[in-house]
Amino acid sequence: MNAPETTQPQTQQTKQPKAHLIGYLAEQPLHPGTGQVLGAIDQPVAREGGSNIPVIPGSSHKGSIKHAILGDKAAEKDPQKQHPYAGLFGGTDNEGGVLFSDIRLILLPIRSSVGSYKWATCPYLLERLARDLKRTETNISLPVPAVPDGKVLTEGKKGDRIYLEELTFTIDGPAEEKIRQALAKFIPSDDPKAEAKPYANVAARLKNQLLIMSDDDFAWFARYGLPIYARNKLKEQTKSSENLWYEEHLPADTLMYGIVAPRAKLDTKYPMKSADKRQQNSDDEAGKEEKEATEEKKRRSYNDFIQAINSGDPETKLEPVKYLQIGGDETIGRGICRLHVMEHVVKGA
Repeated sequence: MNAPETTQPQTQQTKQPKAHLIGYLAEQPLHPGTGQVLGAIDQPVAREGGSNIPVIPGSSHKGSIKHAILGDKAAEKDPQKQHPYAGLFGGTDNEGGVLFSDIRLILLPIRSSVGSYKWATCPYLLERLARDLKRTETNISLPVPAVPDGKVLTEGKKGDRIYLEELTFTIDGPAEEKIRQALAKFIPSDDPKAEAKPYANVAARLKNQLLIMSDDDFAWFARYGLPIYARNKLKEQTKSSENLWYEEHLPADTLMYGIVAPRAKLDTKYPMKSADKRQQNSDDEAGKEEKEATEEKKRRSYNDFIQAINSGDPETKLEPVKYLQIGGDETIGRGICRLHVMEHVVKGA
């Protein structure tokens, strides 16, 4: 049996970024599940190995963006009918042109005795975010403070107590302004033409709601402080309970980030997914060059991909991707996130 033929991607001598950071603000509770487990919570959220911090796996990240861009053409196998961006996501015979990271946590809403909630983070989350900022060459400075157990950095009088869920902490001073400014850049921006500026208000709230606690204290909230929702399936005739289960969620207003990166160093237009081998062999040689020329016009690159997310693509009637549905429970409104591609300057362009 012959190995499947692969088509070499076409390259253009255009410099492109190493990667882009994308900020995600949860507009609804989010359930990136791991399936059913034995325990008090039937369906917990996915967590990182080692740290036990909630995470959205890269496969879910890729699948959500793929569905938003390709829509119902995601499963199309005929190259003549495929979406122009299909080659960037790869297939059985073609490697994709975009790499997708896990979506990592930045700020976790926690119920507080001061205001509606506090946006909590810890030095560990800030430290690895700072590493990702450097790796992606994103021009944002992010200091990483040291915070002892039992104390928090937030707005309020130093020495005062603050209650988070059922635990008590002591305010050790405000968070550094540079940290607030850096994290505010991950909050989506408003349409400059619109009168309403809801996300400007969200960014403004960060000053009073940002709270930094120690790694150990944050680990407790990440493990035991997430909201739990009861779900119930009723018997059709009697309306009595047939199956009661409990799901763990990340709360609305959780702030996260992911990374997308090009596979190639130069701007590369990736081919469509290969059609079935039998169909390829049956193609008329006389029309082969014409088909290849048509496919070449349809191909898209990583830079096209980022442009499409930000501004859409009129040629393919693709609207800008402002919202993604991530995780389970789509039919009951879960997992709606507002995304925001961070501004990036290509060095040496």
